[in-house]
Amino acid sequence: MAKNYNRRYTEGTKFKPPRLSFSAWEYNPQGLQRYDERTLRKEYTRLRDIAQKRLGRMGNTIFSESETYQQNVGQFEKTRDIKTESQLRQSLTQLARFVMAESSTIQGQKAIMARGIQQWREKGYNFINEGNWFAFTRFLEYVKSNDKNIYSLDAAMEAFQAADEQGDTSNVELLFEEYQSTIDGYR
Repeated sequence: MAKNYNRRYTEGTKFKPPRLSFSAWEYNPQGLQRYDERTLRKEYTRLRDIAQKRLGRMGNTIFSESETYQQNVGQFEKTRDIKTESQLRQSLTQLARFVMAESSTIQGQKAIMARGIQQWREKGYNFINEGNWFAFTRFLEYVKSNDKNIYSLDAAMEAFQAADEQGDTSNVELLFEEYQSTIDGYR
């Protein structure tokens, strides 16, 4: 079994979501109907400030490559740009989901990455580290979503299957290195 990658982050984080003004179960368009628009706008503004700070911090780190950052940066409109109450309820629902997620903080991102790296290393993929984690996750998505590429889905599946059965990860590592030098190098 591989050595524990990073105990600080694999054993759990001290993630504490921000205090919400309403019950967590109410953060959906139907649950928010019971509150007036002024109250909703106030809560939206407060949570948006938290989200913007988190995304700003994340944007200055390697976690700007994370799916969480990529999907959420620029997504939360200013309160004044939200015109209807139904749009406000929908936006507040999405915003609350983001700030309540462990992945919305840098510490949470570190924990998720450390757990992922640890899981892959336990399977023998010792070439995966913090420096190539995001490239490796893109490689996995690329292989999974595109069977008409230089890695043909069959070849990639055979490499992963051999790694699982025989503990030989060298073919996966070669495919990953080729991906990094060709496809991912042009990002």
